[in-house]
Amino acid sequence: MTAPQDILAQINHPPEWPGWIPTKHGGFRPFEPKVEDVIPEDIIYGLCGAWRFGGRTVPRMTVAEHVVLVSLIIEELWGPKYAAAGLLHDACEAYTHDLPAPIRGSITVALPSGEVVSWMEMERRINLVIFEALGVDPAGLDALEVRAADILSATFEKRDSQSLSSEEDWGLPPIPAEIAPWRLNFFSPPMAEITLRRRWEKLGLPL
Repeated sequence: MTAPQDILAQINHPPEWPGWIPTKHGGFRPFEPKVEDVIPEDIIYGLCGAWRFGGRTVPRMTVAEHVVLVSLIIEELWGPKYAAAGLLHDACEAYTHDLPAPIRGSITVALPSGEVVSWMEMERRINLVIFEALGVDPAGLDALEVRAADILSATFEKRDSQSLSSEEDWGLPPIPAEIAPWRLNFFSPPMAEITLRRRWEKLGLPL
């Protein structure tokens, strides 16, 4: 009979495994992101399978629906200039997933170079590489429009989610009257993918 130690003794990790994660069309190294490794289809597919709030809310909501909402808020309230940046502001989560904020803010990452950075800095670096790969101005990542729309999306999520609506005050701003009638759809991953892909194409992002 094969013993557990026999299995463990035979482990021989291939050299490409460290820091590598699988994607739909290949793989990605989040600790060493490269433009040539960014595949748009991986981002679309990944965001549709990543959940806001760690997937703990009822109903669950995908990161894909979140970024589409952010992009639409920007375009509706302030014009199209940063709509693509809004759609991509959480693109890194196609690889890293959406960690709940109290956890995300406390994690540090030791990079292969020896540098130690926060989780959020690691995600920022991934996003900058994604923006470069897709031809989007990286300045959009810090645009006030993107930051404000991200906050407004949280207001929608708190209002429309069964799990969040009764929680304590988060100090969020009210939803502007122009978009107050909008409602979250809580799309399934397949429907979220359709919605994200349509928005992606409308904004002229490469596939």
